[in-house]
Amino acid sequence: MAYTVKVIKYAQIFYSKALETHDPELDSPNVVIQPGTPALQKAVEILKRMDPNYFVGVRTIIVGVSPDFGHVESGPDKDPSIINVNLNKINQQAGGQTTGPEVIKASALVIAHERGHVKSYNQQQGFVGGEGPAMTEENRVKQWMETNQSRIQDLLQ
Repeated sequence: MAYTVKVIKYAQIFYSKALETHDPELDSPNVVIQPGTPALQKAVEILKRMDPNYFVGVRTIIVGVSPDFGHVESGPDKDPSIINVNLNKINQQAGGQTTGPEVIKASALVIAHERGHVKSYNQQQGFVGGEGPAMTEENRVKQWMETNQSRIQDLLQ
């Protein structure tokens, strides 16, 4: 009987800690884009069309300036569920366009890449697997978009 009581007490401690750190906002498949743009909104809709729950675990997509196409961060005062996207760099790669199919698809791939990092995050170990999970996710989305052109054509206009 003493063993059962200890197991129950440990389970209660584990579940109470899990409830303390649970963030219901991350359970939602909805994501906020700050500031929103038509191209990014369409990119998000493509990803949701692929999987309606695609953004579970992602809090926000923030458009800003950085040396990379996108990034996520962890550490003190950092939230690993926030995806940062450099839309200016994506637009430059698309020949200076701010709208159009190339910008939308490129935005979807950058978001997918960064989501791969978000999904690989472990609180004890950080981003597990380096670029591997991010590249896998980016390639998965790229293949899905190529295979499902007819399903996303309306979003690429």
